[in-house]
Amino acid sequence: MFSVLFAANHAFGAGADPKRGEELHGENCVTCHASLTEGNPNELYTRAKRRVDSFPGLKAQVERCQFSLALQWFDKDIDDVTAYLNDDFYHFSEAE
Repeated sequence: MFSVLFAANHAFGAGADPKRGEELHGENCVTCHASLTEGNPNELYTRAKRRVDSFPGLKAQVERCQFSLALQWFDKDIDDVTAYLNDDFYHFSEAE
């Protein structure tokens, strides 16, 4: 029973820590994003024609970025960064 509940919660990012995600983002993502946007890393999230249009798409993009940078993050790290970006910029429902 516990494993079923854990799996259900994990699948939807329950327990994600956006504050920790903000720290990971600041340490690992900002420099690259700033280089892509003439010094404004948050522009990737706020521009009119942003590529991410759903919560699963956001998580997939975080996964692609961490893979490209060879960060070797755990699933929890990805969930935390996804939660931070969603809370601060995207505001998607996790069920989208």
